[in-house]
Amino acid sequence: MKKTFIFIITLFIISCSNLEKKQEMPVYEKKFYYYYENWELENAEKMLKYIEGNEKQKELRQKLDYKLEKQKELKELLSNVKNDLKNSKYDLLKENSLNTLENEILIKNMKKYDITKAKIYFGKINFGRDITKIPLIISYFDDSFYFEIQSRLVNEKWVFISFVERG
Repeated sequence: MKKTFIFIITLFIISCSNLEKKQEMPVYEKKFYYYYENWELENAEKMLKYIEGNEKQKELRQKLDYKLEKQKELKELLSNVKNDLKNSKYDLLKENSLNTLENEILIKNMKKYDITKAKIYFGKINFGRDITKIPLIISYFDDSFYFEIQSRLVNEKWVFISFVERG
């Protein structure tokens, strides 16, 4: 009995000593990932210079550059959509929108109006973890229509998920 007890204790001690110690992620790397996941790319870039190790910095720089490129693509897409809407073209808006009944109806209703004389403004893009919200104002003579466009990256491409009218 005594030998069995000593054997079990020894076995337990040996097995516990072989466990790898959990490596804690450095503070600046944690902060980088927090900012990166929440699309706060300027702050993520600031954290990047404090991260040690050239290989780690290169890896994180590539991730950051990817999101910066996607951010730039969204701004270009919005600019192109704005120009198309001013010319009464809805193809770009339609092909980058999620194919839902609500979006189809909204685009169909927009086609009824002559938007060429309207002023179109996109507000500051609010990047969230998963969904991006973009305020849109269409000012048509004395009337203004307020929308919130929700978009998301789907298969490396920006897609407008919904257009929510705000009053």
